[in-house]
Amino acid sequence: MVFVVRTDLSMTKGKMAAQCGHATLMCYKSAQKHAPSILERWERLGQAKIALKCSGGEEGGEGSLDGEEELETLAGVAASLGVVARIVRDAGRTQIKAGSATVLGVGPGEFFLFFSFFLFLPPFVRFPPPSFPPPFGALVVVVVVVGERERGDGG
Repeated sequence: MVFVVRTDLSMTKGKMAAQCGHATLMCYKSAQKHAPSILERWERLGQAKIALKCSGGEEGGEGSLDGEEELETLAGVAASLGVVARIVRDAGRTQIKAGSATVLGVGPGEFFLFFSFFLFLPPFVRFPPPSFPPPFGALVVVVVVVGERERGDGG
């Protein structure tokens, strides 16, 4: 599962975590209905989750999408690939304006789709972090992606 978190909203870390929690539940419930075999495999393989940044219009380039438009565009692409994609919209009770798109949850799904789809977004944490090795789930993702590419090349 991948979470694309808007950084242009200046959410606190706790708020981001709560929004990612909402995205997890939304995607999980959707996958139960629409992709139960993929969900079962994701559960069996450790429920890997990756958080990525979506800065929206922070760079301010002309013609650039704002954060909400970027999440909606990414959700549309994910849906066109047949992957569960859900946008979390804030209730507006604390830090964020009601109805604001905060996080896009995608998956669970095939890892090679995620990497080809999200490769251009920056991660929240650069691996390996200086004080400890990356979590096991991140290593599994890399191995699966390499394995799929090799098979696709006839190797």
